[in-house]
Amino acid sequence: MPKKKVKIVHDNKKEGTDKESNLKMLHRGSLIVLGIVFFIGISLSYLYKISLLAGLRASFGAFLIVFLPGYLITKILFRGFDWVETTALSFCLSIGSVGLLFIITNKLLFIPLNSLTNLIILLFVCVALIGYIHWKQKV
Repeated sequence: MPKKKVKIVHDNKKEGTDKESNLKMLHRGSLIVLGIVFFIGISLSYLYKISLLAGLRASFGAFLIVFLPGYLITKILFRGFDWVETTALSFCLSIGSVGLLFIITNKLLFIPLNSLTNLIILLFVCVALIGYIHWKQKV
């Protein structure tokens, strides 16, 4: 029996729409996550009778420390995981990497740990990781 030849057609329009739909999904997911963090901040301020600003600061700070660095590291190192595995790895890698990062900056670079330096260090690392992910997608 002769083998059938399969013709592969490359459609550039379809590829472009896939990238655009992925970008829209990313923006939608980002807005959902920010909405959840905002809702948690409002709930904290209502439940614990603190100011709205303090509740938002606590929720966004926890998100920045406990989830975001690990999520970015997971996006760089691991491919093909579903959202449950990605979320679990994000929490684990965030706790380990942020703690290690603060120990290194305090003991080796002699930078004192306070809220301002912690924020600057975390933002620098997150922006560097986001830049690496963006550069990797363009290449």
